[in-house]
Formats: sequence, C-alpha cells, structure tokens
Amino acid sequence: MKMNGRVGAYTFYTTNGGRQVARIANNSSNYGETAKRTVAMQTRRTKWGNLVTFYRLNRDLMGRAFESKDANMSDYNRFMQLNIPLARVALTKDAFMRGVCILQEYVVSDGSLPGFSAAVEENGKITWSLKSSIDGEFADHTIGEVTDDLLANNPTLQKGDQLTFVSWTNAGNVDSLPRLYRHLCEVTLDPASSINFGELPASNIVGAAEGKVQILGQGPVYGQVIILSRVVSGKLLVSRSTIALSSETFVQQFSAPDAVKEAIDSYGVDVEKLLEPGSPEQPKPKPLPGFATISVVNVPSAGGFVYIHSIDTGEDAVNFMRVPLGTKIELSSNANTGYAWDSYNPPYQDEREFIVNGDLSIISNYHQVSQS
Repeated sequence: MKMNGRVGAYTFYTTNGGRQVARIANNSSNYGETAKRTVAMQTRRTKWGNLVTFYRLNRDLMGRAFESKDANMSDYNRFMQLNIPLARVALTKDAFMRGVCILQEYVVSDGSLPGFSAAVEENGKITWSLKSSIDGEFADHTIGEVTDDLLANNPTLQKGDQLTFVSWTNAGNVDSLPRLYRHLCEVTLDPASSINFGELPASNIVGAAEGKVQILGQGPVYGQVIILSRVVSGKLLVSRSTIALSSETFVQQFSAPDAVKEAIDSYGVDVEKLLEPGSPEQPKPKPLPGFATISVVNVPSAGGFVYIHSIDTGEDAVNFMRVPLGTKIELSSNANTGYAWDSYNPPYQDEREFIVNGDLSIISNYHQVSQS
C-alpha cells in the first residue's frame, strides 16, 4: 500500500487522499492497443486524410511534378512534406474512408522554373498572369497559332515547353459530401503544329480574355493551376505551382473548430486510466509486423516505370517500396514516350492488386512503338 514507481506496465503512486492507485504506462509506439493518441496527434491525423485522398486522385500528375526532391524521396513523401504545413481541412474517419476531398491551396509542383500567379476576383473569377491576345477559347485555334501567341506575349516561355492546365471542382452528391472532379489539358508549344487545339483532351477549359489566360471552372467551389515544364540537358524542370481557389467556402466549413473537434472525436483520443491494485486488466501490445520489399526492374530501362501504391496506407512509390506483410498493393505501369507496356513477370495473371506475403521482384516489360 506504500508502493511508488513503475512495475511492468503500471506506475504506482499514492493520491492526496491516501488511496493507492496504478496508472497504465503510456506506450509511445505506433503499434499496439496501448499506443498513445493525444489530441495533437489526432489533429494531425484528421488533416492528413484530405492530403492522402488528393494525392491519390492526382498521382498521375505527381510523377513529374517535383524537380526539387532527394533522389531517395518518393513523390508522395515530397508532396506531403510541402503541404502538411499548409493543411487546414479536417475530415472525420468516415468522410476519409468514403473518399471525400476538399480543395485547398496545395502545392502541386515544385521546381526552378518561373511560375504563374493568379488573381481571384470577388465573384470567384480567376485570372492568370500568363498573357494572351486571343479572345475566347483556345479550341478555336491551331496549336501553332496558340504557341505563337503565347511566345510573343510571355518572354519566359520557350518553344518545346509544356503547359499543363488543370481545373478541379468540389461538388456534392447524394450523401451531401463534396467530392473532387478534375479536368486536365496539356499542350507542348510548337509553332509548326497545324493540329487544332480543340483535339486535345479537355481543351474547352482553356481560353483568354482581356489579355490574360483563363481556365474555366464549374460549380460553387473550384480550383485551378498552370504548371510549366521544360527539358534541359535531359533533365525535367518544372515551375512551383499552387492551386488558386475561387472560394474558401468548403475549406472554412471543414476547418472550423466544431468540424475539427468532430474529426478528432471520430478517431478517438486516449485518456488517463486509473487501476486499483490487483486489477486483471493488462495491456497487450501487438507485435511489430514483418516487412517485405517490392522491387521493379523495367526492361528496357528506358521503357518506363511502375507506381507501387499501398491501398492500406495510401502511400505511393516508384519501382521500390517496403511494406508490412499482408499489405494490399496496386501496380500501375507508366510507359515513357516511344514505348508501350507489355506485361509483368511474374504475370500475376495480369492482376494489378494483390496481397504482399513476402519479398517481390517484378519485371515490367515494354516495347518500342513507332512515332508518327
């Protein structure tokens, strides 16, 4: 009855009233039933979910969006590194599991090229610093005509540059939760091209008025970005580009104190638990899981690369990933220009999703295709 100090999983002490009690020791591990979940930890977790869903819906864009990252850092980790400090939206566990995604001013490309700024008017109209003398949609002109116009009005642009125009829209559905919809148009600046700009996918979202480029947005809340890409000495350079929002209605709704509290409560927060001496309750930490590595060899090496996506955690990597045993992963092949993907070896019966039960060595086969 006079014990003080720690024994096993318990810390014993005497209260001011003379009652001997024991407190379950906190476990700072990320694993096990006794893992500590503070308010601060769970607050970060509620804001992490929106970032993960946004990345998952736009990972095709992220594979060539981060010029400035360590060689061993994945695109997913670089995206999170850039945007976790900016995250404001808090999602409940249920909203995250149902794929809800709220537009925010996320950084979607990061590099050394000069980017384009956006001005948002009171009515939500977004105008970009990219200049153009065209009046109306670019789809009414050839790529060569659009190229000549943009090169003449923007000294920072060069022949061969690629411009990526993206428009996202937040819209509700039958469950009244906003979902994310995207339109993307890419063009390579080529003065000699006689191809109609209107033949490009989603070309109708791009136009100009009053000397400035505009991207058409739909719905009450939409976001836009323009990314500049350029190849110099075989290296891909990109601009630092941040999403411009027409309105912060949803951001304010999902970052309000009540919304943050609801999100934290949905994940749960640990509270101190006092035990009387002799209590049979004993924490039973789960053992750390075993790990496996997935490595991909691309044949030929210039043929392309493979995204490895962890369905369990949302993490992505290129050609190599280390995951706990039992993780469900998805493979996504990406052929480089001039190549087409053939198959995986082992073939996995052409399945793209499977459970990892041990180390995997995968060959991704490609073949060259003729260029017209």
